[in-house]
Amino acid sequence: VGISWSDFEPSAPGQINPAAQAFTDKLASSAAAHHIKLIMTVDSTPCWASSAPPSLLSGCGTPHNAGAEAWPPRDPSAYATFVAFLARRYGSSLAAIEVWNEPDQINQLYFAGPQKVQRYAAILRTAYPAIKAADPHVLVLGGSLVGSNGVFLRALYAAGIKGFYDGLAV
Repeated sequence: VGISWSDFEPSAPGQINPAAQAFTDKLASSAAAHHIKLIMTVDSTPCWASSAPPSLLSGCGTPHNAGAEAWPPRDPSAYATFVAFLARRYGSSLAAIEVWNEPDQINQLYFAGPQKVQRYAAILRTAYPAIKAADPHVLVLGGSLVGSNGVFLRALYAAGIKGFYDGLAV
């Protein structure tokens, strides 16, 4: 299931949108009632945390945020704090948390901006220990790579992701 960080914390860190939480609570509860464990794929940076350029951030607060949510966070620890919250709240309902989706995607609507390898590696290295501290039983998946992109994966290893995930999504 896709979890939009920007929907959960649209205004500020720790200020949870009650509607997003209620929807996710119901989803997790329904899945658990049917003995289904969820994989939460967490992406979509809220404007307050986005590394998007000022021209895109100026569109924040509009219905479509002008693409600022596709940019990774300025500070990976903000993302780590949010996924740790999810691990604490939904841990028993989770099979795993997938850290972003398709960070190597050329389409800038997924993981926008320069230095994708370094930025994604920083997020994964920060999110993994935060999730494990919140609930050591929650598995952490590296975000799915487009077409099993071996070049990007080798670059991620060079950037230090070894030991900061339990599996890789495909």
